[in-house]
Amino acid sequence: MSALDSISITWHVDDIVSRAEDQFQQLTRAQAQRVLVNIGRDHDANIGINWEVIDTHIELYLAHLTKHNLEQPESIHC
Repeated sequence: MSALDSISITWHVDDIVSRAEDQFQQLTRAQAQRVLVNIGRDHDANIGINWEVIDTHIELYLAHLTKHNLEQPESIHC
């Protein structure tokens, strides 16, 4: 397979942390990893992964933490 036969777009946990900071939110690295896992699990090939999708997942994750008064990202799957 040639390098011209496919492309790969990579999102990094630092992208999630930075985007949360842009929204005046704080995420630990472990929390950002959980958000990244959720994005990968729920991703829609028709939409892709973009800043709007990332923003939505950050909001959903933080809302879930707040609703359930949770601190440990490993204890939830939202």
